[in-house]
Amino acid sequence: MDKKNAGGQNFRRVQIRNARKIGLIFFRRRSCVSNQARERSLDKLDNELIASKNALEVEKKRAEELRKAGEAEKSKNPLLRVPMKELSLEQLVELRDKMVKLREKVCERVVELKEQEAANPSSSVRREGPSS
Repeated sequence: MDKKNAGGQNFRRVQIRNARKIGLIFFRRRSCVSNQARERSLDKLDNELIASKNALEVEKKRAEELRKAGEAEKSKNPLLRVPMKELSLEQLVELRDKMVKLREKVCERVVELKEQEAANPSSSVRREGPSS
């Protein structure tokens, strides 16, 4: 038996006379390689899982911030706290005017974003919410 060094791995050269032992050794070597490949794929899946969990946490925090902002806005505007059916005509007119102003601001912002996207088609603009 001689010892040889191949790529940092020590192994022994042994003369094997039984054909079944040759198959068994080959099988063991192949399973070792397949185990290493399986471990790499598991590591990759673990990294993807961690990234997904982190993204989920970020979205949860963002949702909580949006919820708090919505509650703060409701506390600022008493018309938003009262059910629609209980509002008087004057309150409904006031609410409608505010909604028209909001719609105008949103339209202006959409035009602004489209202009930015047209000016810089290679840069990606982060879109919030579902696309329609």
